[in-house]
Amino acid sequence: MTAKRSILSLKSAAIALFVALLTAGTLITYAQSQDNNPISGFQECNVQVSIKTGTTDKRRTIKFATFNSMTLAQNVANELKVACADKNDPDGEVEKVTKRHKILWEKSASNGMFTVHALSGFGVVIYDVVSGQAKAFEIKQGKTNYIEQLVAEFQIAEVVVEKNYVFRGVKNEPMPTRDHGPYIIAPIEVELPKGWANSDMRLIVQPIAVECQTEDTVNYLQPFVFEGDMFHKLQDKRMAYDYMTNDSLARGYNNPTPWTTLHKDSSFVFKTNVKYVKPDRRKKYKVPYIYTLEDYNHVANVYENPGSCLTYDPFKFLDFSVASAEIPLTPEFKEDAKAMYDEHQQVLDLRFLQGKDILIDDSLNESQRETLVKDLNSYGDKLVQIEVQGGSSPEGSIERNTILANQRADRAIDMLRGRVSGAVRRVRLAPKIYTWDDVVAALEKMGNSEITETVSNTVKNNKPNEVYGILKNLPFFEQYIVPVLQRQRMMTFKYLVQRVHVMDADEAKAEYFRNKQLYMRGEKHFSNGDFYNLFATITDSAEVDDITRLAYKHLTSQPAWRQLPIAPYVANRMAIINNRRGTPDPEILRAFIDTTKYINYVKAISDFDKSIVNREQIVTNQAIAFFLDQQQDSAWFYKGRLMGDVRTKNKADVDKLNKLFTFIFYYETYLSGGALPESVTQETMQRAESYVRNSNVDNSAVINTELHKKLKKKRADVEPLVDNMADDNPRKWYLKGILWCDEAGKEPAVPNATDGFRELTSAEEMDLSRTDPEKYQQYLDELDKYLAEKSKRAKEPNVDNVPYFLAFFQHCFDLDPKLKKYYFNEGNVGEKVRKKYPYRKKDIERYRLKFNIIKAYYDREKAQTKPATNNDSEQNTDKTTIE
Repeated sequence: MTAKRSILSLKSAAIALFVALLTAGTLITYAQSQDNNPISGFQECNVQVSIKTGTTDKRRTIKFATFNSMTLAQNVANELKVACADKNDPDGEVEKVTKRHKILWEKSASNGMFTVHALSGFGVVIYDVVSGQAKAFEIKQGKTNYIEQLVAEFQIAEVVVEKNYVFRGVKNEPMPTRDHGPYIIAPIEVELPKGWANSDMRLIVQPIAVECQTEDTVNYLQPFVFEGDMFHKLQDKRMAYDYMTNDSLARGYNNPTPWTTLHKDSSFVFKTNVKYVKPDRRKKYKVPYIYTLEDYNHVANVYENPGSCLTYDPFKFLDFSVASAEIPLTPEFKEDAKAMYDEHQQVLDLRFLQGKDILIDDSLNESQRETLVKDLNSYGDKLVQIEVQGGSSPEGSIERNTILANQRADRAIDMLRGRVSGAVRRVRLAPKIYTWDDVVAALEKMGNSEITETVSNTVKNNKPNEVYGILKNLPFFEQYIVPVLQRQRMMTFKYLVQRVHVMDADEAKAEYFRNKQLYMRGEKHFSNGDFYNLFATITDSAEVDDITRLAYKHLTSQPAWRQLPIAPYVANRMAIINNRRGTPDPEILRAFIDTTKYINYVKAISDFDKSIVNREQIVTNQAIAFFLDQQQDSAWFYKGRLMGDVRTKNKADVDKLNKLFTFIFYYETYLSGGALPESVTQETMQRAESYVRNSNVDNSAVINTELHKKLKKKRADVEPLVDNMADDNPRKWYLKGILWCDEAGKEPAVPNATDGFRELTSAEEMDLSRTDPEKYQQYLDELDKYLAEKSKRAKEPNVDNVPYFLAFFQHCFDLDPKLKKYYFNEGNVGEKVRKKYPYRKKDIERYRLKFNIIKAYYDREKAQTKPATNNDSEQNTDKTTIE
C-alpha cells in the first residue's frame, strides 16, 4: 500500500489511534560569575533565567527591562500576568502595558543569560513570551549573580505551543528528518488560525512511516489528540462518564491545558518531534502526517503534510581524525626483513593458426620464443614460478574459445620444456576470452570512427556467432580487424624472481621512492620487516598513508596474517585512513578486540609468544568506525569500556573521543534548550563544544555552516570560516553550496574579468598613439585579450540564471564524485529550492562555467584586498567573501 493510498484511507474511515504520553528530561543551568565592574555607583549583575515546565528547567531567549524601583517593577510584572491571562487578545494587552510604562525591552542570550548595570534597590522584570510568565526581582547591594526561575504553568513538555503567534497559513511544507542511523527524528508542526478550531471540535494528528525507496507505508505511528472543552464533556457523557476507559482515542488525548485545548477565539500551534526506529537502517524513511478536525457528527477539515525524504545530518563532514589514536611504533612490531620476490610480466605475440592450438612455424614466433627463454634463464636458480595465461579472439563460441585458450597456454608451457629448469613451477592461469565488444573498443582506440561505427552496428544487430561471417566480407577486414584478432590470441607470461639481497632501513626507503609505482602495481614486493623499516624512516603523512595501504594489501594476502607482529599496527593505521575518508570498515579491527577481556589484555599465544588484545588505540578507532557506520550502540559500548577500565593508560585520547561523541549526540538539543541527561551538564557541553570547534579549521567551518540557521548566523558571518579551507578540499565547496542555497535568485551579479575594459574611440586611439606610444601598445595588447575573451564568451552558454549554490556543488562533485550522494539527501537544501532550481545533468557544463566566473571574480577581489607585505601571515589571513 502506498503512502498516498494510506493517507486517503484515513479520510474515509475511523481509525483506532493510540499515543504515548510525552516525557520530559531535566536541564539545570547555572549563572556564570564575573568580576564586578562598578561604574559611578552602578554594579554589573549577571542574571541566569530558566523556565520550569513540570519537573524540568529549560533555557531560551527571554525579554527583560530595568526599573529604578522594585515597586514599579513589581507593578509591571503583575500587569503583565493579568494581560497574559486574557484569552481573547493577550498580545494586545501586553502591548498596552508596554506602551503605558514606556518599557524598552531587551533580549537575553539564547541560554537565558544577560547582564544589567543597576544601583541597589533597582527592580528587573523578566518576561517569557512563550509561556506568558513574568516576574520581578530586586538588585541588592553587593550581590552580582542572580539565578531566577519562571514557572510555565501552561506548557507541556516536549511540545512547543506558541502563545504569541501570528498565523501564516496552514503549514504543509515538507521538513527534512534528522537521521541518526538506527532511527530518524521527524518534525511535526500543526498550525490552525484563530477561529478554525472551536470548543466543540476534536483534532487528530496521525503520523505515518513511509519507505522512501518504494513509497510503501510501513507503520502507523502513535497519534496525538486534542479536544475542545465542550467536545470533551459531551464525549465523556457519551462514554458513560468513563472517557479514559471507553473512548478508543483516550490514550492519545493530551492532558488539557489552556494551550492544548481547542478554542474558537485563539490560534492553535502544535510542534513536536517523532522518533521512528527504522526497520532497515540502510534504507531511507519519511514521516508524512495528516491532521483532521471533526465535530460531533462529521469531519470538518483534513490536511496533509507529505513529509520529506531529505535528511538533516549536520556532522557528516566532521573530521573524526581529531579523536583517532595512533599506536606508537615500538620493537614489538618488528621482524627481520627478508629477501622478497619480484613479479615480471611479458606479453608474447605467439601466433597460432585460427581455431587451433598449433603455433605458426615462422621466424617471428621463433624470435619471440628465444627472447623469452633467454630472459627466464638469466635469473638462474632465483626463478621460482612461471604463470601462463592464454588468450582467445571471439570468432567461435565462448565454450570453444575457453578450451582453445587453455590448449594454447598448455602448448606455450610445453614450448619451455628442456629450455628452462624443470624445478621451476609452472602454472596455467584462467584464460582471457575476448568478445566482439573488445574488438570494437580496440578499433575505437585506433581512431577510425567510420570503421568503428560499422563494426559496432554489426555487433549490436547480429548474434555473436554470426558476426565473424559478416565482418570477414568487409573490405577493411584484413587491414584493420585481423591484426586486432591476432593480438587477442597472445600469451601472457608472468614469473616470480627471488631477490638475493636483504635491504636495511635506508635501502628500503631508497627502494620505495625509486620503484614506488612498481610496488603499487604489485610487480615488486616488500617483506614484513621492510614495512617496519619504512614506517620507521618515512615521516611524510601522504607517503605513510600509501605505505599503509601497500602493507595492508601485502599482509592480508598471507595466511593467519593477524598473528603477524606488525599486523595490529598496520590494521590500526588502515582503520584511521578509512575513518578519515568516511568509508569505515569495522571488520579491519574486529579480530584484535575481545569483548570478554579488559583493555590492553596480554594474551599468550604459545609458551614463548604473547600478543595484546583490546589495545586502547584500536578500541578507540573501532568506536569511531562503528559510529561512522551508523552503529551508535556499539560505538557507545566501546567508548564506555575505555572510560570505565582502569587499565586505559592514555586518558587524554579517551577524553577527546568522549567530547566528540558528547558534542555530536547532544549539541543540537543543547542549542534548542532541550532536556539533556543528568550526566551531561552545561559545563560538559561547553567543554565538548570548545574542543570540537577548536580541533581544526575544517571542523569549525562545518559546525558553523551546517548549523548556521540554529545558531542564527547569516552567510556573511560564516563564509569567512569556509573560505579559510583549502581550495582542493571538495567539502569546502559543498559547504559554500549550503550557505548560498537560500539566496538563490538573489545573488549579486558577477562580472567577467574583461567587463571593466573600455574601447577607445578612433580619435582617442590616434591621440594616444601620438602622445604615448608605449601606453598605446599596452592598450592594443589589452584590446586583443578583451576581444578574444568577448568572442569566446559569445559562444558559451548563458549562465546568468545559474544560482551560485549549484555552481559550488558541481565543483565539489568534480573534485569528489562520491559526495554527490549527500546532495540528493541534503536537508539544508529545501524542497522549494530544489523544485525551482533542480540539479540537471544537461546543465553541468553551465554550472562549471558559472563556478569559473565566480572563482575568477573571487580571486581578483582577493588580490586587490591583499596587503602589500606578508610579514604577519596571521594578520593577513584573507577573509574576502562574495556578498
